[in-house]
Parts: sequence; structure tokens; C-alpha cells
Amino acid sequence: MPKIPRFEFDQLSDPDSEDYTPSIDEIHEDEQAVRNVRSELGDIEHEMLNPRRDYYTGAEDKFKASDPSYFFDRIHYLREDYLAKIKDKEQREELEQKVAAVEKQVYKQYVPFIEARINAFGWVHSPFNDVPVRHTKISQEEIDSYFDQARFILEDMPVTEEEGQDFLFKLNRLQDKFKRYISEPGLFTFEEVEEELSQELYHNRIAAYFRESRSSKPMLEGEGTRKTEEERMAELIEKSLFLQKIAEQMTDPELKSSCMSRAAAVTRGLEYIKGKSELPRLLIRDEAEVRDLQSRVKNQEKVSDDEFVRVESMLREDLEKTSSADLERLLNKLNLIKRAASGEVIDEDDERLNSSTDSVDWAWTRLGVERGASEEEVKKAYRRLAMKYHTDKNKTPEAGEKMKRINEARDATDRYFAKKT
Repeated sequence: MPKIPRFEFDQLSDPDSEDYTPSIDEIHEDEQAVRNVRSELGDIEHEMLNPRRDYYTGAEDKFKASDPSYFFDRIHYLREDYLAKIKDKEQREELEQKVAAVEKQVYKQYVPFIEARINAFGWVHSPFNDVPVRHTKISQEEIDSYFDQARFILEDMPVTEEEGQDFLFKLNRLQDKFKRYISEPGLFTFEEVEEELSQELYHNRIAAYFRESRSSKPMLEGEGTRKTEEERMAELIEKSLFLQKIAEQMTDPELKSSCMSRAAAVTRGLEYIKGKSELPRLLIRDEAEVRDLQSRVKNQEKVSDDEFVRVESMLREDLEKTSSADLERLLNKLNLIKRAASGEVIDEDDERLNSSTDSVDWAWTRLGVERGASEEEVKKAYRRLAMKYHTDKNKTPEAGEKMKRINEARDATDRYFAKKT
């Protein structure tokens, strides 16, 4: 048997060498390993995209989310058991890139995971919920450890500065939410009931708008349907009174004041929906008047004092008819326009964050978007405010409090979009 020079023998036995020729068994082993890697990566991505859905049954649970450390462990074993044993260099490098991309996404799973655990904590510790004993073990220390893990993992992630800041903003928002749930155990139940009632009000308002658009006459309904709607409205008003009861029992003065105002706004909205139906027409007209003044002031056109007086009188007259929080919002906006017209420099973000919360749509108003805005628009508005008021960027004494208010509003919009989907 001829002797093979040692350097040539090394090349023939090295899988990364161009001269290496794998056996049929090695090719089959590689193919199986590649299938295993692709399948496992697909499973991980699917579970990350559906953090609240059971992988096997499809059932949803707002308190369920997979622990990111579980995904990191799976990726580690994937590399050790399959990826490292693939002899085809090109396939191995291609899969290494895909594994790295999935791993880069795993750290983001800390946000829905921690939020689910915080929601579970709020649910368990709320005095207004009946919680089975098996769910009472979640502790403050456990959630604090998840925050530490998330920040530690971020240090080793190959992410851009913007991605890192966005991740930290989300963690800070969740930490503020967690502190509120610790200081006010009933807040979780308050927010759950408030969101249910706010969605009812929003959909009733949209329905009323379309009814007014199609006809000025009320739609005919059967007696049975009318009775059902009356019963439903009575249930909602009863829930709004429960909302006020929760707020009254809060001990934190600022949070209590905010929640009392929000509960009152919801109650006013429900009472309006129950007894009146002309607001859509009034609101559309009044909003058009205010927007016209705002546009003219922004374009530096001359607006007389008489015009401001006329629009303000019209708003106050309509407010007496309906007691609508939306008209109160328009009055506040008109006041800002008047100040801007007089030459005062107005920071609308600052004005919104310092104003009281007296509207059903308080969270959207605080972020500076309309209630019908898309989730992407809300995210952009939140990020713009976070960059402006986050304590890492803004060193003014009041920046921390303003950031808490921004985070509180973002939590509320998150709950809305989660239920909507």
C-alpha cells in the first residue's frame, strides 16, 4: 500500500479541507443534523411569537410566557449536540448564522416574559380577586431576579445602541409598573376593569357615529334587544362604581387621584351613552372648529379674540348639554391654542403630562395620539417621549415623574392592543 504524505493525509481527514470526501454515512448524519437544527429553530421561533399560547393545545393565558433562559439552554444544546457535528462547512456556517440570529431575538423575550410574571403577581396580590392556592407562590424577589437576568444578558448581545436603549426603556417601563403593583395591590384589578369599560365605551362611540352618519332617526329595535342592552348598560355602570370603590381604597395620593379621575371619566362616559345620543354630531362640529383655529395659528394667520370667545362659548354650551370628557379635552386644547396665539411657547408634551387624567382616552391623550391610532404609531409616540424624558437623557428633577406617567400610559395601550388581537 503506497504511503500518503502526512500533510496530504491531514487534509483528507479534515472535514473543512477542500480535498475532504465524506462517506455516505457521514452525509446522512449531516442531513439528519441539519434537519434537527432547522426543526428546533422553527419550534423556538414559533414559541417566541406566541408567548401566551400553549404550544400543544393552542389555549391562551395572559399570565403565561416562556422563560428566555429555557430558549438559551435549548440553543446551547443545539450547538453542542448537532451544529458542532455537521461536517459540511458551508451548511454549518449557514446554520450558525441562523442560530445566532434566533439567539439575538431570544433576549427580547424577556419583555413579554417579565410582563406576564408581573401581571400574575398583580392578579395574585389583588384583594379583589379569588386566587387558587397553587398560584400564590410568585414573589417580588423572583421578578427582581428576572430584571437582573435581562440586563446581564443584554451586555453580551451583539445589538445596536438603539436596540439596546429600546430594550432598556421597555424594562424600565415594566419596573415602574411592578412598583405600582407592589404599592397598590388593587391596581391590577382596577386596570383590568377600566380597560374592559373603556373598550365598551369606544365601540359604543364608534357605533353611534355610524348610526348618525346613516340616518338622523333612531334605529328600530325589538323590545327584547332593547331590554338586553339596558341590562348590559346597567352591568357596566355597576362595574364603573366598583372601579371607583377600588380607587377610593388606594393609599398612594398621586395614584389614587389619577385613578379616581379615570374612574369618574368612565362613569360619565357610560352615563352619557345610556341617556344621550347627539354627541357625535356636536363633537364632529366642535373638533372641526378647534382644528381650524389650531391650523391658522400654526400658519401664523391672524385670529381675533372674538373668534376664540365664540368657539369657547360653543364648547361650554355643548358641555352643559352632555357633560362629555371629550368636550373638556377640546376646551383644554383651545386654551393651549389661545396661549400659542398670544406668543407663548407651548410644549404640548409637557402640558399633557402635567394635566389631570379626566378622559376615557387618557392613555392615548397622554402619549399625544388619537384613540384609533395604530400600534406602530403608539410605539413611535412612546419612543419619542421616552427619548425626551428618560432620566438617562433628561437630568431635570421632574423627568422621572414624567417618565412614570408615560410608562403608565404605554401599559394601558399595551393592554388594549393585547385584547384587540
